[in-house]
Amino acid sequence: QRVQIGTKPLDEAYSNSMGGIFLWPIIGAYGINSNYGYRWGKLHAGIALGMGNDPGTSLGKTIIAVAQGTVIVAGTHSSYGYYVIIDHGGNNFTLYGHCSSLAVKVGDYVSQGQTIAYVGSTGNSTGPHLHFEIRLNGSCVDPAPYIASTRPKK
Repeated sequence: QRVQIGTKPLDEAYSNSMGGIFLWPIIGAYGINSNYGYRWGKLHAGIALGMGNDPGTSLGKTIIAVAQGTVIVAGTHSSYGYYVIIDHGGNNFTLYGHCSSLAVKVGDYVSQGQTIAYVGSTGNSTGPHLHFEIRLNGSCVDPAPYIASTRPKK
């Protein structure tokens, strides 16, 4: 049996998501290098997180699970490079791409704030950063309103 950690069930939290129900996904890197939206003729379905104007300094920073869940992908992809997908239940997922290395494997149950990977520049990447996506009810959404404005400083 699993016990959910937190004050609200995820389904209820998603309905009130503008308050930032997810943690900031990188420890020690606080910039948004590229926003969600269309560019180069296609949808950039996530946000690129790192150190803003100095993205190289985010290389190797710790990536954490923004919410608890089960790792359903931990591997490589031609575009995302090393990447992780976490299933948070209710057809809701987060994706973490361009990692330098992974700290989890498929089937792992992760707690909110647990280390899952490290920032890199693998796959189709323009430099060290985290490509972060949120897929709610099967659709990609802009992650910015869903992540906390406070950044962990471990």
